[in-house]
Amino acid sequence: MPRALGGGGLIVALVLIQAHPAEAAARLIYTSPDGRFLVLSQADLGPEEAQAISGRVAAAYDWVARIQAWPDPAPLAAPLRVVVADTPGLLGVAIDNSFKVGLDYLRSDPDLSQGTLAHELTHIQDRREARPAGVPGFIAEGRGLTDGFMYRRSLGQPPQPYDRALARAILGYTAQDAAEVTGDTAPGDLADPEANRRLEFVGAWFVEYLRSGYGGQGFADVQPRLARMITGLHQGSGFEAAFVAAFGVDYRSVRAAFIRHAETTSGADRLKATIWDGLGR
Repeated sequence: MPRALGGGGLIVALVLIQAHPAEAAARLIYTSPDGRFLVLSQADLGPEEAQAISGRVAAAYDWVARIQAWPDPAPLAAPLRVVVADTPGLLGVAIDNSFKVGLDYLRSDPDLSQGTLAHELTHIQDRREARPAGVPGFIAEGRGLTDGFMYRRSLGQPPQPYDRALARAILGYTAQDAAEVTGDTAPGDLADPEANRRLEFVGAWFVEYLRSGYGGQGFADVQPRLARMITGLHQGSGFEAAFVAAFGVDYRSVRAAFIRHAETTSGADRLKATIWDGLGR
């Protein structure tokens, strides 16, 4: 999930919600007309703002679903709990079928927070599709970060300081960084913030390399392919088998090519043809 650096009318409904520990004090404020989104509040949130937040979440979720082209659309229709919290510094976090987002962040940074919605909703759908199997952490974060950036671009938003910081970070990573991050296919975040930042940013770089650089032309449909890979995980395939089924090439070959790319590129050449082209200065 991105971290701050140095991503119809109101329907009143009585809904029974299975409590999650993170939602113990949350109140149901709004239910979307189609029943897909339940906005709960741990903050001072009125029904009109809750409806507006539901609309922003729905727009981001529908964009993510369209970009991913999921083979199984059924989980998209399951109700999603959107928990709005007053937690200081909270951006967004995906928790099973719940999405927790900071109210101050939504209000104070409406542009970047749109990307956070798309980022975390990518995680939500990955988990809905892949449970109980886990998506490798660097791929999950790479998908989320690139989705978040591209969603903001689709809304006509210019690059943010966060995007430039990410691009500069990619320019600073070494082939050893690339090898270490892509050599760990365990799911989940890392406990150390700096190590997790590297996982996220190298993961985004890897996903973009798959799209724009691998084999000289990349896979333009990288996100739908990754979605099919995740479906394969859900159906019981191991990571490498699911990867080769989705991409037609084995993961070890792609990883080796990515490490060579890290060894042989620097500066503007490293970002050429990626979504961060020109942002590393």
